[in-house]
Amino acid sequence: MNYSKRKIPARILRYCKEQLYEIVKSKDPDKKISVVSIDEIENKSDVEFLVGVGVMGNAATGGNNSIFSNISEVGYAAFDAKELIEDAIYQSKNFDSKMILEQTIRNAGRTTKYVPVFKYLSETGITTLDSYKTSGLQLDKWVCKTPRDFRLGAYAKPFLRNHKAKNSTEIIATCTPENAAIYIPFLKKENIDIDLLEKFLKENYSKMDYSASNYASYYRKLVCLYDLYKWGW
Repeated sequence: MNYSKRKIPARILRYCKEQLYEIVKSKDPDKKISVVSIDEIENKSDVEFLVGVGVMGNAATGGNNSIFSNISEVGYAAFDAKELIEDAIYQSKNFDSKMILEQTIRNAGRTTKYVPVFKYLSETGITTLDSYKTSGLQLDKWVCKTPRDFRLGAYAKPFLRNHKAKNSTEIIATCTPENAAIYIPFLKKENIDIDLLEKFLKENYSKMDYSASNYASYYRKLVCLYDLYKWGW
């Protein structure tokens, strides 16, 4: 006897193809919720995923969003410092700032106090130290920093000797990118052109990868200073 499989309308298949997600069951920071294209899968062992079809309730009408909320929380907990650094520079990821503050910062900054945080504070209306203190967020490790925290003491004397009278434009023009990343934090805020600094960080973004540059930590630290001066108080 011959059996024929039930045909699925092409439009339904298109919807499913557009909405396939890898769903992880833990908040392991090495895992992510990822959009996966069917066209990119060559072997069934290439990816493990869960496909589901359903209706997400509308919170405004009392619908149940718990499953989707849990997935969202797992995803935000999985973002790492590099993704936050990229977002601070390019401002292109459209993250939910509240979720970043509640779910991401602690994981991304578990081994460092240098992760961008002021962009997300600002986007949630926290623009002063007082408003931060009353927010209930416990992110002091990443928030309570001064410009001095971004300076490398070993380079203080070379800076005072050779660059004290310069501004950020002059330092970028006369120093190697690596030295500029080291010396700019010694400048007063009023001597730093924020737009030029953003351009400098974009031009050197590839050097913020530890596997590609011995100076990655200097660049990342400079991104966090940029984050403080652009969105902080």
